[in-house]
Amino acid sequence: MPTINRIMLNAGHYSNYYNQGANTAYYESAMAWKLQGFLKTELERYGFEVDTTRTDINTNPAPYDRGYSAGDYDLYISLHSNAIDNSPSTRRVVVIHSYDNFNNSSVLGTKLCKNISRGMDIPGEYQLYSLKSEYGNYEAYLELRGARAAGCPLYYILEHGFHTNYGVSTWLLSDEHLQKLARIEAYTIGQYAGRKHKKGDINGNGMVDQSDVNEIMIMTENLLYGEPDDQRMTADMTFDGYVDYSDQAMAQNIVNGTYIFPYNV
Repeated sequence: MPTINRIMLNAGHYSNYYNQGANTAYYESAMAWKLQGFLKTELERYGFEVDTTRTDINTNPAPYDRGYSAGDYDLYISLHSNAIDNSPSTRRVVVIHSYDNFNNSSVLGTKLCKNISRGMDIPGEYQLYSLKSEYGNYEAYLELRGARAAGCPLYYILEHGFHTNYGVSTWLLSDEHLQKLARIEAYTIGQYAGRKHKKGDINGNGMVDQSDVNEIMIMTENLLYGEPDDQRMTADMTFDGYVDYSDQAMAQNIVNGTYIFPYNV
């Protein structure tokens, strides 16, 4: 498994008005740009060094060049939403990885599939996908081809549902939802890379036990909100950015054996 320390993020497309959704207020380019900012912040909280392919939403590097910029990085993540003609009910999450499962890319890819679909309230509606060029042994997607050519060991395109579905495009319009997605994606990558404890494991013993529940209760009663430190990041089991009674209840249900935390895949 490649070591992940440096991550390159790419917000798909350019401008605020590219690829309109079924909800006509939605544009894929605007969503991807917002999500990139949220995800960069969350990944940095896990100690990753994070850069982006561009600093201006109105610049439009070629897809190959975007991927190629990840040459000195351990992970390339490109943020998108999908589209399909004549199928407005389609809404699944799609994660695109290397066509030949380079560096076992399917492992992190599957984790991202499962957790993003859960975070978007469409659990199980996901697809891990890859595509080889018809012209040779290289990636069909130019972004991924560029990342591979530059020497990046892991590279993905994350399609956050189909914006041709009205419900998906409406859901993705919410900053609160995008922040939740960023926390979930950062947690998934952080767990894969061995950063931080699993959610709820405040004492770091590898499980959620009653002492963890008690610690979360103390945080809740002391109203320790705001920017999360390591403990509060671990206690925020609902990925809403706060430690509150819903986190305490979730941890207690895990201890009682009535709930299995779904994001530890």
